[in-house]
This record gives sequence, C-alpha cells and structure tokens, in this order.
Amino acid sequence: MPRQLSEVEKAQIVSRIEEGWSIRAVAQLYNRNKKTILKIKQRWEQEDSLKRKIGSGRPKLTNPEQDAAFLGYLRNNPFATVRDAVIDTAFPASQPTASRRNGNIPRNYKRTSNRQSWSQEEMKKAIEAVKEKKWVGFWLLRPSKCHKLH
Repeated sequence: MPRQLSEVEKAQIVSRIEEGWSIRAVAQLYNRNKKTILKIKQRWEQEDSLKRKIGSGRPKLTNPEQDAAFLGYLRNNPFATVRDAVIDTAFPASQPTASRRNGNIPRNYKRTSNRQSWSQEEMKKAIEAVKEKKWVGFWLLRPSKCHKLH
C-alpha cells in the first residue's frame, strides 16, 4: 500500500491539474488511483484546503501513558517477550502492533545453543582418538574420513 500523500505532493497535484494535466496523467505520475487524484482536486475546489480533517483516520488504541508503561516494563525486564509484556501491562493492542510500535521486540525467546565449543586440548584428544580409531562421543570415526580434523 503506498504511503499517504504529503501536503506538498497534494499541492503539486493541484498545480499540475490547473496547468492542464489530465487526471490520468497525474495519477500515473504519482502512482495513485485516478479516484484519489480526483478527490484531492474536489477537496481543493470545495474547501480551499489540502489538509486532512481533524479526527480523520483510525483512532489509536493506546494513549501515551500506556505506551510509557509498556516501554518501562520492557526496560525493567529486558528478556521479556512481547506476549509477556502485553499480558503483564494489559496493553490493549495486539502483539504484532506492540512489537512494531516499540522497536521490534522479539515475540518469542530464541534459545541459545547448549553446545559448548571445544578447547584446544579437547580438540587434540579428539583428533588422537580418531587417528587411533577410538570412539568419539558415540561415533566411531576413521582417519580417512576425518582429513579436515588434522
């Protein structure tokens, strides 16, 4: 969905129409529907204004206090997920809305790997065990298959 036209763009549209451009040509130039361009022209002719009406558009679900409470919760609980924060603060917006509005917080925990990296000493022992065809963990490895470990 294209972004909303600014007042400057609307003024440019009106001036192009007054210069003699067709509605279709202006619509193609701004990549908008002809109906949108026509509405801008009609509003200019009827109201001499290009501003949006006060209160037009969808009302916000939250107020600044609720947003501040939500952000405060996240600052105090940095590892909380959006789901936890929405439930604990009784945030009225959906989880995706809360995540978008407040900095794309992760919706779920991402588990870190439980695997620990091997030390140099452990690597040497594993390589020796492989060379001697011993068990490594639960794998029996052969030196010919482990040329990358050398």
